[in-house]
Amino acid sequence: MFKRLLSSSSPRTAKAKKNVIVSLGVKGISILISLAFVPLLLSNLNTERYGIWLTLTSVLSWMSFFDIGLGNGLKNQLASCFANNDLNGARKAISTAYLSMGIITCINIVVFIIVSNYINWDVFLNSPISMRGELKVLVTCVVCFFFIQLWLNLICTILDSLQMPSLTGIISTFGQLLAFILVFAVSRIDNQATLLIYGICISISPVVVIAISTALIFFKTSRHLAPSFKLYDKTLVKRMFSLGAKFLLIQLTAIMLYQTNNFVIAHIVGNSDVTYYNIAFKYAGIIQMIFTIIISPIWVASADAYTKGDILWIKNIINKLNKIWLLFFFISIILVLAAPYVYELWLGKDIKIDPVTTSLLFVYFLLSMKNGIYCNIINGFGKITLQFYLTAIEVVIHISLSIILGKILGSNGVIISMCLIMLLNYIWMPLQCNRILNGTAKGIWNK
Repeated sequence: MFKRLLSSSSPRTAKAKKNVIVSLGVKGISILISLAFVPLLLSNLNTERYGIWLTLTSVLSWMSFFDIGLGNGLKNQLASCFANNDLNGARKAISTAYLSMGIITCINIVVFIIVSNYINWDVFLNSPISMRGELKVLVTCVVCFFFIQLWLNLICTILDSLQMPSLTGIISTFGQLLAFILVFAVSRIDNQATLLIYGICISISPVVVIAISTALIFFKTSRHLAPSFKLYDKTLVKRMFSLGAKFLLIQLTAIMLYQTNNFVIAHIVGNSDVTYYNIAFKYAGIIQMIFTIIISPIWVASADAYTKGDILWIKNIINKLNKIWLLFFFISIILVLAAPYVYELWLGKDIKIDPVTTSLLFVYFLLSMKNGIYCNIINGFGKITLQFYLTAIEVVIHISLSIILGKILGSNGVIISMCLIMLLNYIWMPLQCNRILNGTAKGIWNK
């Protein structure tokens, strides 16, 4: 089905199709690991401690903006360089990004270690005071590993710019697999292991895998792109940060928009509900994981097509992706109906998930997937000013509404707020995309 819909004589489409096919297999393994992680951690922790871990990991996503948008700025810069066969310019951009991000990472780690000493993480995460000491060490270790990973993830940006997102997926999956192996080994060696031990195992694994992958790529397969201090270019810093700053602001608002839910649920309902919400989120999110694989090459591919004036290709790919989305709509209905049986098979009879929660999350993900088609293409164009202003407004609406509805309806109220925001995006994203493609975008619609 996917192969037929993405069929085309275009080399750009052929490359995208190849990445999709490979990535689907890799993501299938990733999904299985992700699903297996839930009962493994639940059996060694309780629902409350697992909920604390989930809340902490959602807080980590807030910190992704500490790359100050450099990754996305590099992606669009490289897309332009590769489209024009400017390999020297690409290597300069890579070298500049790595050095700049390395400095930022060191500053982030030092500042966080200092600030963390003055934060009571048990209060912040709504956890028992008896965990204060453990959480202080856990948060410090996990955050430091996260910052290092943020820096090393530049290799994934480079691979995406080369229209090789399948390799990014392989690296990510190996990181997941190593984490699962370590957690499983620890649980068998010491069934009294703390959240601290498990947290360190999970957070260090992707860092190790990405570091090894980076070394292999730059010293074995792609020496011509390896960063060099000699190629650092101050003029590129301003260019990448200028575009990256726009992406940063969007990234920051998106984090506040979509990653505050665990925090809100933890404080309004409780950490146990965070666990139940995330189980349903993980199940429903499978469809978005797969769909994201399909659209992942589109950002860079649309940037390439837009640079070369190939508007027809972009319109055709939008039409094909919308047909694929319709297929996912019908698959979602089946998955909603099958959910009670899947939960019992997956987690046993003791864990009960509200069917309304599952249904609402599928609605949210379907809307998010639909918007993702247009968002990736708009990002490829670099026309993101409107996106920033509207997402900033949506943050205020969502946080306020999720708190109000959360107090009334619990976690379901938070999901309803998310769905309403997605509906707003579905109004303006296709409109802006079509205006740009038709040459009628003016003012903020074309910035």
